[in-house]
Amino acid sequence: MVEKMTQSKSGTTSQMHTIGDSLSRLIPGLQREYNRGINRDLSRGQSEGVFARQLLAVEKQLLEQAIDLVEQVSADGQLSSEEKLQWLAWYIEQIGVYKDTLIEYALRFNRSSCALSNFKQEHLPSGEYLSEVLTNIELSWQAWCTNIQGSDKVA
Repeated sequence: MVEKMTQSKSGTTSQMHTIGDSLSRLIPGLQREYNRGINRDLSRGQSEGVFARQLLAVEKQLLEQAIDLVEQVSADGQLSSEEKLQWLAWYIEQIGVYKDTLIEYALRFNRSSCALSNFKQEHLPSGEYLSEVLTNIELSWQAWCTNIQGSDKVA
């Protein structure tokens, strides 16, 4: 799919690299925000559900910032309708990778956090809790995908 786009428009490849770089630059900030959110909640005595709450918060930030990037591509008007659909499929795939990166980061952070070690459910989530969190993340993700595919932002 990406190859077809590369062959049809050299500007598309450049645009994809630019967007990919923009997405990559988002992740460290989102990871820091996750850490800050954990610390903020713990300092307020809000330890229960901190993993779920903060992971959903950074996922929401990722998806909101991803919408801004979609608008930038759509605004330039250089892609045909078919190319936009191909680009969108590529883009959704990329966002999914970054979403998974954030999940992996949160789990690693929680497992290594001394502050969270006093809260076993958050430090080492049980299978049931982890499944619940991942289900909520996936529902949010699916809603975003449906929204972005039906949005006039990519029309």
